[in-house]
Amino acid sequence: MNVKAEVLRYFDARAQAPLPGGTEEERLGCKYLDQGIVDSMGLVEMITSFEALFGIRFSSEDVQGYEFQTPGGLIGLIEKRLAEKGTS
Repeated sequence: MNVKAEVLRYFDARAQAPLPGGTEEERLGCKYLDQGIVDSMGLVEMITSFEALFGIRFSSEDVQGYEFQTPGGLIGLIEKRLAEKGTS
């Protein structure tokens, strides 16, 4: 499963607004909470959706960390959790 494609597909389908930026790099670096792309209820849905889709669990440190603030960082966290469980 392509983590980047699934995360970007999620934001394209369920976010309140599209990820801003003209390049993939800009889209991956967007702070989606600060930009109002995902609200607090959407955040809960996003967490549970990704945990179910990828069969992982985010720790409270993950959710509070800097990486979790952008789609690119989120992709890295998901890939890290998948590697820890031995699945990529």
